[in-house]
Amino acid sequence: MSTQESMPSAIQATHTVSQERVLSTDRVVLGACMDCAGGVLWEGVLHTEGQRDRVVTIKRVLCGGAAAVARRVAALLSRRINAPRVVGLLDVGPFESYVVLECDQLKATMLQQTLGRPGPTDVLRLPRAAALQQLQHLDLSSCFDITDAGLASVAFLRQLRHLNLHKCKKVTDAGLTDVAKLQQLRYLSLNKCKGITDAGLAIITKLKQLQRLSLESCNKITNAGLVCVATLEQLRYLSLTDCNLISDAGILSIASLQQLQYLYLDYCDNITDAGLVSVATLHQLLFLSLYHCNLITDAGILSGALPSSRTFRTCTSDCAP
Repeated sequence: MSTQESMPSAIQATHTVSQERVLSTDRVVLGACMDCAGGVLWEGVLHTEGQRDRVVTIKRVLCGGAAAVARRVAALLSRRINAPRVVGLLDVGPFESYVVLECDQLKATMLQQTLGRPGPTDVLRLPRAAALQQLQHLDLSSCFDITDAGLASVAFLRQLRHLNLHKCKKVTDAGLTDVAKLQQLRYLSLNKCKGITDAGLAIITKLKQLQRLSLESCNKITNAGLVCVATLEQLRYLSLTDCNLISDAGILSIASLQQLQYLYLDYCDNITDAGLVSVATLHQLLFLSLYHCNLITDAGILSGALPSSRTFRTCTSDCAP
């Protein structure tokens, strides 16, 4: 049978994936990338209530329509005699899905027992997330070796309200997929996480309870990312210090955050007097810092853009420290 003739049956099989094989996000932990071309295969852990964690292999599908592609891959693997057994499927988001595969038993044992290079189960033991289910405050600031794989374990801490990732320079947008599972989160610091982009901000729009967000020196963030931030309607504190790609257009986007009380725009060199007009619509604002915003002039301060009924601390580069 030709490839063209066999493909329809494979695609058709994607519609017959049993519901039991569709896994919830809290059951799968992504570990380290295995040594393979393209970073397609990853170590992982499958968690089942009341059972010991199980080491698995995860095939990541990263593309548009990832869910459909993952089901097609699972169907094709199921048809191959020597292929690893498909344990289940997990849809992480619209552009990412996992095909969870059985792991060779010898390799699984080695991963669980190794001390030199922790496997995913070891990550869960440092400390095991299940033992910290009541944890509300986690400070990982300046933990330079924390990666996206570590955040997969943090995602189990469902009561977490405060997460500080200041200077976790190896954290990227992919890690924020797990942070976005922390639906009770009120405080998130990503200060100096240089790998965070607008795509990462789109991911954390799921954190509807978030009240404080710090993005200091996230230099890849642009006005497009602030459109995403503007959907976090409970924000009361926002630091965009040294996010030097944002401009007046970005400030216009966050002007919809009517609960905002503290706003830091220090070293945002592209903000002008026009940006202050947008700031003036933030009627709950108590504190505004514009330190070293060199395009702000007397005209912007005196034009009435900052309503006299409010008290602001507005600092340009000439202000005393």
